[in-house]
Order: sequence, then C-alpha cells, then structure tokens
Amino acid sequence: MRKTILAAGGAALIAVLTACGQAPAPAPGPAPAPAEKQAQGLFTDAKALVQAASAKAAQVASAKFTMDMTAAGQKITGSGAMKFADGQNSGTMTMSVLGQSMEMRVIDNSTIYVKLPPEALKKLKTKKPWAKVDETAMKSMLGEGNQANQSDPRKTLEVVQESGTITKGVPEKLDGQDTFHYSVELDPAKMEKQFPGGQSAAEFAKIKDKIGKIPMELWLNGDQLPVKITMDLGETVKAGALAAGATPEQLSSIDIGGLMTIRYSDWGTADVAVQAPPADEVGELPKR
Repeated sequence: MRKTILAAGGAALIAVLTACGQAPAPAPGPAPAPAEKQAQGLFTDAKALVQAASAKAAQVASAKFTMDMTAAGQKITGSGAMKFADGQNSGTMTMSVLGQSMEMRVIDNSTIYVKLPPEALKKLKTKKPWAKVDETAMKSMLGEGNQANQSDPRKTLEVVQESGTITKGVPEKLDGQDTFHYSVELDPAKMEKQFPGGQSAAEFAKIKDKIGKIPMELWLNGDQLPVKITMDLGETVKAGALAAGATPEQLSSIDIGGLMTIRYSDWGTADVAVQAPPADEVGELPKR
C-alpha cells in the first residue's frame, strides 16, 4: 500500500516533465499590465494571471527546476532543466523515489528516454541502462493524458486557467526577491484537459466527485514568471488509492502527505542541452 501511494506521488512529479494533457496554450488576451502596475493592483482573475505568466515564459523559453513531495512518510525529490520553444519541448530530470534514482530525458516532445534503477533492470532482465519509451508505454506508465510537453510551465498553469479561482494575492518576499503570492483553489469539477497527480481523464473521472477544492499557492516574480508553485494533492492521492483497492483502515495508518512543491530559477539563462543516450545502451520497455 505504501508503494502504491509513493508511486502516485512519483507520477505527480514525473508529470511536470512529461504531460498532464495536450491542452493548447492559453488563448490570446489583452496585454497584461506591467509589473509596476501589478504591484499596486494584483491579479484577481485566474485567466489574466495565466495569460501574463504564459506570455513571459514563452519569451524566455528555458528554466531550471527542483521538485519535492512527501508521500506515505517518504520524501520524493527531483531536479532538472527544460527548454520550450515553438511547441518543441525538451528537458532532463533526475528523481529519487522509493530509495532509487531515475533519470528522464525528453527530446522535442516526441522521444523519451528513462534511465532505469537497478531493481527495474533485474525485473526486465536487461543490462541496458536506458529505455526508449514509446507513446503507448508512457500512457501505460503515467496515464492517457501524458505526452511529452508538460515541461512547459505554461501547461502547469493551464490547470489554473481551466479550474482555478484566486482567493488571495499579496506582495511577498521569497528567498530575497520580490514576488506576488497568490492563493488559488482548483475545482475538480471544472477540470477537462489538465488533471493533477499525473492521472488520465478516465482515472480522474472516478475520483473527482470524492475530493474537494485542491489548494494551490503560486509565486510570480516581477516579470510575472513562476518562481514557486505548491499544490496539496493529499486528498487526490488518498482518493486514487481507495479507487485502486486500498481500504480506509489501511490509509488511516499511513501519513499520506501529498504536498508538492516546484521551484523555478534561471529563467532564460538555463543551459539546456539534451542528448540521446548512446544507442548501444538503449533498450525498450515492454508494451503492455
């Protein structure tokens, strides 16, 4: 049961580099007000906030990130870099979950390589450390909605545009820099293309009526670029575990956790060079 919950947490982190859906970029809207004006009057509309952040992210087109999440009493961490331009997203990520390390590389949306941990290599009876993951296998691993374009933080923000309501916005210092801190509530009933926790539309449909509003906190810098995002996925992970066959008694003995934190840095200056592993070190995951 602990592994089931941790796997859900790991999928949530991987979803940041891969995809939670193929929703298009936010529709064009009025030009956002400059940062100086926003300091006096913060965004109150989620769509306007997403348009401003997405427009700036499209201009700088690269960033570094770190992630962490606590699930079932265990820490899940990840870090990497990404570039996103003209719809061709590439990135690298290393993550640690269940005491094992895994690396993922995404090249131009379409090609995904995963460096498998030793335990997985033994189960697959292969000595090739890398696996090329085709679209079918990735859907099996992470859900029908997952494609290789979620490294673009605009996609992360689309869940706010689709289902979010800003409940509070205040200027705030974060790690020594001026930011705008927004508290957002995500309404599961309004989610149609983007789903939390790396779930497919079919999986999320089974639990969305069983969870309440999902709390999210968002910090934008003076250029309207995300520097930190937190999302409380505790109820989502719990509902998913119950749907997978866990009992309330089993869950009552586990600290589910579920708070996911993503930090972005080095906007526009991140050096992102993603290369495929050597061909003789690459195998393929078995199709399910």
